[in-house]
Amino acid sequence: MSDQSRTLYPLTSSQREIWFDQMLHADIPLYNIGGYVKIPGPINPEIFEQAVNLLVRKHDALRTVLQEERDEDGVPLQAFPDELRVTVPVHDFSAADSPHEAAMSWMQERFEQPFTLIGQPLFRYDLLRPADDQWYWLLQYHHLCIDGWGVALVNRSLAEIYTALANGDVLEPDSP
Repeated sequence: MSDQSRTLYPLTSSQREIWFDQMLHADIPLYNIGGYVKIPGPINPEIFEQAVNLLVRKHDALRTVLQEERDEDGVPLQAFPDELRVTVPVHDFSAADSPHEAAMSWMQERFEQPFTLIGQPLFRYDLLRPADDQWYWLLQYHHLCIDGWGVALVNRSLAEIYTALANGDVLEPDSP
């Protein structure tokens, strides 16, 4: 593990405010942000997961992990591991009586689940398949790692990475 992986940083003032408010409402997904993207047509889940892992390498905000170590106020410190491997679960609703409704209901329930804030990524992605030619990408983030503008930028970046991989291009993240 490199020195950067274990370098600990204090939360920013905005992150501290979010942290304190979340602790007052620990079991409520108050700061879950995100939504879903309807993907018409086929998608390759393996390439999608590969694209997500390249995305995580490229954008350090997605590698934000709160640590057990605390600052003088008892607020957790954060680290940005060089490597953070994530999986993207695939959920197939195509055999349900009402596949679209079943997928939408599942996404709503999933979105309302609070994040584990210590030692885990502060985002999660799921792929849902209501039909052979239709997919949903559920994207969820805790507001500690990203805001609405950042979500839009990350979505665009993932689309570019997935498209390049699907076209057979070899990519390396090129982020400052």
